[in-house]
Amino acid sequence: MGQRASRDSDGSEDEADAGAVNDENDEQRPHSRRSSVDAAAPAVLEPRRHQGERGIDLLSVLEDLYRTGQLRVMPGNRMFDRHPPISEAHRVPRSKPDTTVMDRSDFKKRVLVKSGDEYLYKMNVPYGDVPLTALHEFRPLRQQEKIKLGQHFIPNSAYRLLSSEEKLFCGLHSQDGNLFMTSGQDQAIRIYDTTKACTRGKPLKKIRRFDARDVGWSVLDVRLSTCNRYVAYSSWSDSLHLATVHDDSSHVSLQLNPESQHCGIFSLMFSHDDTEILAGGNHGDIYIVSLLNGRSQRIASAHADDVNTVAFADQTSHILYSGGDDGIIRVWDRRTLSEERPKACGLFLGHKHGIVYLDPHSDGRHLLSNSKDQLLKIWDLRCLSPADGLDEAKRAVGENRWDYRYRMKDRICPRKLKADRSVITISGHNVSQTLIRARFSPYESTASRFVYTGDGNGYVYVFDALTGEVVQSIRHHDSVVRDVSWHPSRPELISTGWDHCLNLWTYSQTPIVESPPTEIQTTSDSDDDL
Repeated sequence: MGQRASRDSDGSEDEADAGAVNDENDEQRPHSRRSSVDAAAPAVLEPRRHQGERGIDLLSVLEDLYRTGQLRVMPGNRMFDRHPPISEAHRVPRSKPDTTVMDRSDFKKRVLVKSGDEYLYKMNVPYGDVPLTALHEFRPLRQQEKIKLGQHFIPNSAYRLLSSEEKLFCGLHSQDGNLFMTSGQDQAIRIYDTTKACTRGKPLKKIRRFDARDVGWSVLDVRLSTCNRYVAYSSWSDSLHLATVHDDSSHVSLQLNPESQHCGIFSLMFSHDDTEILAGGNHGDIYIVSLLNGRSQRIASAHADDVNTVAFADQTSHILYSGGDDGIIRVWDRRTLSEERPKACGLFLGHKHGIVYLDPHSDGRHLLSNSKDQLLKIWDLRCLSPADGLDEAKRAVGENRWDYRYRMKDRICPRKLKADRSVITISGHNVSQTLIRARFSPYESTASRFVYTGDGNGYVYVFDALTGEVVQSIRHHDSVVRDVSWHPSRPELISTGWDHCLNLWTYSQTPIVESPPTEIQTTSDSDDDL
């Protein structure tokens, strides 16, 4: 796979030709605008004269996109829209999950024990049909029963929470669920109070809104510290930025000192004790930034291509995960890591395209990965892939030459790599155009029975991690759902989309999904409850 084709929509300079199709993908400045067109006028692409090869190539690209339905002429400031119409034809075909490994895995055993399934099966009570209040009146609920109930109350009703004037890229709850934070191309970071359950028709209570600094094209990732006092964010910049959550008392820049002048950071994560930030960026580099002295350690060329996602494996912060456009997940042990000659202590091989997101399980042993090959995989740290399978994995990634930013994946290759040691492989969602996040459901309320993800077609998917089957699949966005966050203790999901909207998902005995509005209605930042 060529290096150019492996770049993400989150901001590559190599997108010069295709990026000109969509003004919202313009790499120069996020606020640049083109003139509006008459909505009633038909779209006519006439040949240009005396433009040379570059003009002819660009026109051919525009014509192909328009004929295939991937380019639409829009009124107002949204002149070009590259997102194709969503239809069943664009849904990724599902392959039947192989649960052979999962059925005998430690992961399944832990979920069942945590859920108290054996006890509930003996009672033979359909808890999904029994109101929570009725059970509580009969006797106090045990922790296992609460989890089992939580597994039945999957969010199934959606409504529009708020809208922005630009694409939204990130949306994430704090670890305790008391805060929610979002950011996007408008360069604003908004933090909300979510200590109380969200209700239909009532806006989120805003704690703070502030403008991000040194932003190139968009804010690419944001993270809250475990203590909820600080927020870190990144963009196309050679620095990370750290700001206080509740006031403007501190807003500092953390220099990364990369070798390349054009640096982009796609993923961030705080260590458990909030003393370090782990970051992954372009050119295959990983950074570990100390918040005690501001110094950064660079793991150069950790991957053969961009590092799209990084994560600490557990609370000790000794073990690191990284996933890149080379399709490889690498495991690093900091206790044996040499900065001059870095070498991973383990590999997870099995994906056939770039890795877009990694989510470590709270047990410190399992890992969820999302990839451009349209697959989710769960891994066990105790079952690493053999190193002799690396060449096969590289060949498989090299054969995937389609560019996920501009094309839909119409099929999934069923062949499994020999070195694939994943616990289960899940398919059915669409990964296109950007780094779509996928996560385990909360451990305390669902025992991580599910995995959930956004989708390139505007859907939110919830899969059963034990069987790979779809539990919930609802569309309430007009475009890509890049991020989804499940509240740690309540049956609430908040989805973040490229249609400029945040949507709230709750549970209802009678599912309700409001139709998405035909026009974006933005709320004013002067409103205290925005």
